[in-house]
Amino acid sequence: MRVVTNEKLVASRTRWARTLMPIGLVALLAGFVFSLQIGNVQAQVGSWVALVIGIFASTIGVNLADKWMSLPQRPRADESLEASLKTLDVRHKLYNWTLPAEHVLLSPTGATVLLVKKQEGTIQCKNGKWRNKLGPRLWLASISRERLGNPPREMEGEMDRVRTLLKNSVPDLDVPVNGVIVLANPQAKLEIEACDDTIATPADLKDKWRPTAGTRRLTDSEFKRVEEALDQVSEPNAQPVPEKPARRPGPSSPTRTPAKTTTRSARKDAGPSRSRVSVRSRFSRPTRAKPPKPPREAVDK
Repeated sequence: MRVVTNEKLVASRTRWARTLMPIGLVALLAGFVFSLQIGNVQAQVGSWVALVIGIFASTIGVNLADKWMSLPQRPRADESLEASLKTLDVRHKLYNWTLPAEHVLLSPTGATVLLVKKQEGTIQCKNGKWRNKLGPRLWLASISRERLGNPPREMEGEMDRVRTLLKNSVPDLDVPVNGVIVLANPQAKLEIEACDDTIATPADLKDKWRPTAGTRRLTDSEFKRVEEALDQVSEPNAQPVPEKPARRPGPSSPTRTPAKTTTRSARKDAGPSRSRVSVRSRFSRPTRAKPPKPPREAVDK
């Protein structure tokens, strides 16, 4: 699968997140320090100003970090989709933040809008109504994060924008457009009852995407035209994500360098060798020499 990501936008939003979060923390600490000076009117005014700046800066920074920064426990949306769809062949192309919809998968069966939600807690969908249940700790942490909202309505809006784009770019082609809601947080609990079968997790995304794609397939020429149209509409700063280079297979039988041998003549040329000296300790017992054996003739006599 080929991946096109707006790396410039990702780097910009990540830089803003890393800048606003420390500013918000420093402003909150400054507001707390100023608030301790009760008798000083200027300090009290400065405390309120610093607290307001700190709340806005930290809220925006956390919101940006939650969406645009990649963490081990919370990967970015494009990374989660790429890991789930990495087994698709080169006829599939994933666009991230380059089209009117944030994530679009182009395949021979058409265009698929992938709406990614990363909320925590319990996500319920009963009779088409969505709700996100959070405990006290998660509720406080989610104040500055993106809300769940109404995913089907949001997905329909993105699908309409993609249909309009394709209709203006290739008006003579009828390109199928569908959508899938991806709940990408592995720690979230899902409770789905009597809802559309367009909800998936990263583990079963391919299984849910294939039935929604339909049976109509684009020809090679039609697919190429649609791909060229989407590439032209994509922002100029979008860059294809390079694939990881495959490891080169090593040689079947590695060659070994011959060991360096030293001949006797070479030793002589190198110079006189040191003689081995046996050192006898004064505590060692002297060994008696054995008498020589008499000759065999003398024994017979």
